Amino acid sequence: MIQELQLCAQIEEVVRDIYTFLAEGAETQDLARFWRDLADDESEHINLIRFASRLDDVAFDGFARSAGELRALLFKARDVSDLVQGRIWQLPDLVDLLASLEREFMVLHAALMARFVDDAMRRLFEQLGQGDEKHLARLESLAGELRAGNDDT
Repeated sequence: MIQELQLCAQIEEVVRDIYTFLAEGAETQDLARFWRDLADDESEHINLIRFASRLDDVAFDGFARSAGELRALLFKARDVSDLVQGRIWQLPDLVDLLASLEREFMVLHAALMARFVDDAMRRLFEQLGQGDEKHLARLESLAGELRAGNDDT
């Protein structure tokens, strides 16, 4: 269980770094703030997952995802990171890709939430899932604005 949570934290770290990179290279202050806000949220997610990974195994009732599935998601996040850092993207397409990752995180966090024995930990991971929902909504809104030709966030 601990290994799976560590993989989850690594995935969140990659995504935080993507958002941080995008903030640093953003064309407008509003867009920079948008990406920084998402990066800050991912940092909170990382801290929560690391906290959970320090709990005793008796706090868990199994894990809904295999380590292999988590590694595949980590590799996908790293591939997106490589695209971002190589600047091989159009912003609307990149936002769609990041929204896709956030959808996968929502599923992952919901699975984690269901596997905690402790109600307080289930509620914490429910908050993670809600954070992912907010990220997804913000990314989808940005994608719509960009596709409509309004790149002011």
